Amino acid sequence: MSTLFSLNINKIALIRNSRDTNYPSLEQFAEDVLARGVKGLTLHPRHDERHIKYADLAPIKAITTEASALNSVVEMNVEGYPDQRFIDAMLLIKPDQITLVPDASSQLTSDHGWGFDDLDLLTQAVNALRPSGSRICLFIDPNQASVEACLSLGVDGIELYTEPYARAFELKDAEPQAFESLLKTYADVATYAKGHGLRVNAGHDLNLENLSEFLQACSIDEVSIGHGATVECIYMGLDTVIARYLEIFG
Repeated sequence: MSTLFSLNINKIALIRNSRDTNYPSLEQFAEDVLARGVKGLTLHPRHDERHIKYADLAPIKAITTEASALNSVVEMNVEGYPDQRFIDAMLLIKPDQITLVPDASSQLTSDHGWGFDDLDLLTQAVNALRPSGSRICLFIDPNQASVEACLSLGVDGIELYTEPYARAFELKDAEPQAFESLLKTYADVATYAKGHGLRVNAGHDLNLENLSEFLQACSIDEVSIGHGATVECIYMGLDTVIARYLEIFG
């Protein structure tokens, strides 16, 4: 099974925003990585727009739409907390995929999946987003209870929060049993979700070093990678990094 590589371009926007210019150009970067074979772009506008801005969504959607018309299908995935501003933007932009993430305004980055203690919020959000025609996924921790909650909401898929896997990977030589146990948990949850008709995505702190083993163990439809890939590009260059990822994804 092939897995879609969706490059998260938040950190490119973060660099751009550190100056009052359009350098680096987010649009040019998107076009450059698509020209190198990337088939998915992920954007995550946060409350304070510290990297991706809501104004970035329409230009990137235009780029993915044009690329899809000229070549093979290129997908746009937009992540975010389902407040009214986000919902309104999704109904306007209509990305291929919407991933709902429980990020509070105080969070530095996403650090947990949905807790499902307030299903009303998510029920209302999913119902409000349905007219977009977009695939709707929820960012979750790797456990069966969260999958069950997603099934009850009638969403199309999940994104497994993989930072715990990344941290365990760093310690796997010292704690091999803990690593294998956690990896099996991810694999079992992915299998369970797929068995119930859900798309299974994954993301957070995956990189060239830890990605291959994760994909060998788990049946994953799409992986979103941003921070790791950006840092790797600094050291190895864009061409090398994109080529290495595409080789892993197959």
